[in-house]
Amino acid sequence: ILEKSMNYCDRCNNIFTDDKCPYCNSKKVREVRDDDYCFIIEKELIWAEALRELLDKNDIPYEVLTKYGAGLSIKMGPYNEVYRFYIPYKYMEQATNIISKMFNVI
Repeated sequence: ILEKSMNYCDRCNNIFTDDKCPYCNSKKVREVRDDDYCFIIEKELIWAEALRELLDKNDIPYEVLTKYGAGLSIKMGPYNEVYRFYIPYKYMEQATNIISKMFNVI
């Protein structure tokens, strides 16, 4: 059985099997490449720091963006900020396994 290829949305950095992005409804999608940074999970500060340590320990590159941004985060406090993790597609399986064990998700 052939596995359906994964598509990638440049707008929201998500991967999926549909012909249209199910997250932002964009029809401008393409086949994912190994070096595409793909959204994998979002976590609060304490869990984000623990996840960073595990990704670093396993030599998995990642990017982290805040959901609310610096201005709102200062008003709300850093512990209310949410951190969004992006992983190169070629590391997704390895990262997904780590996250699954750590958070019992995915």
